Amino acid sequence: MINIFDLFKQSFDKYLDGYLKHVYSYQPLDDAYKYSILNGGKRIRPSLVFLGAYAVAPRNEFYNPEELVVELAVGIELIHSYSLVHDDLPCMDNDSLRRGKPTTHIKYGAGMATITGDAMLNGAAEEMLSALDNDFYMSCPFVKDNYKAQVNATKYILKCSGMNGMIGGQCLDIRENTKNPSKSDLIRMYKLKTSALLRGALVAGALRFEASEDIINAFEKFADNFGILFQIQDDILDLTSTREELGKDVHQDEANDKFTYIDAVGGIDQAKLDVMSYADEAKAAIKTIEGKINGAEYFYELIDNMIARKK
Repeated sequence: MINIFDLFKQSFDKYLDGYLKHVYSYQPLDDAYKYSILNGGKRIRPSLVFLGAYAVAPRNEFYNPEELVVELAVGIELIHSYSLVHDDLPCMDNDSLRRGKPTTHIKYGAGMATITGDAMLNGAAEEMLSALDNDFYMSCPFVKDNYKAQVNATKYILKCSGMNGMIGGQCLDIRENTKNPSKSDLIRMYKLKTSALLRGALVAGALRFEASEDIINAFEKFADNFGILFQIQDDILDLTSTREELGKDVHQDEANDKFTYIDAVGGIDQAKLDVMSYADEAKAAIKTIEGKINGAEYFYELIDNMIARKK
């Protein structure tokens, strides 16, 4: 039986292909832009946009809820991809491999990689707001004010990816790398650097269908805990996985003399216990609204899959 997240990924990749067919620019920016978003991502964030919509929206023969959030899904994947392009730069993490392929700056140069990321961020805002021009979707009968809902969802994503969200977390990552941060310092950084964009994805999908405040609050708690466990898993995999399994260079934290969550808690065993604790917190958030949403089981499945992941 196919996994719902596989279906979300398949749908998204089809929409993404359609979007990219209409993206043109000067070379080599055009190639670098497409290379950076087509290099094998797991598509977790656009899948979360679809999941947020699926969880709260009704459907009929004319409206598929996932179709009404396609622009949001493409937008957030562009934001995620630009953040990876910039993270890989020599002035940041200095990575040469991403998903088993040369990073954008290795293939196209640091300058071109920088403006590719810039173009993706601008492209994300353009794409998310372009939905306002679709008269059919702006007349969706499930939503009282379609224009306001689309704008609110877009604003939420942009806020989560900005100075008090993902970019703020990247700031702390650079700053904390000069000292040995505490566990609480690292959790704060993870909530901004990783959880914020996951939260933006899930909540935006729900906001597009005017989800109630209690559902939004539960989704935010779920995403915060999901992001923290995801980031701790990254620290663990950097030590325990191989270059072939992970699709990128391993032992990078050690090579860069970077203090990690594993260092802060005294070893991998405690870090693994903490992953399970954050997983339980994420599931508990969904339990509080289980009877009010569709597909609560998919949230639990997502957490279990992340715990088991090898890359």
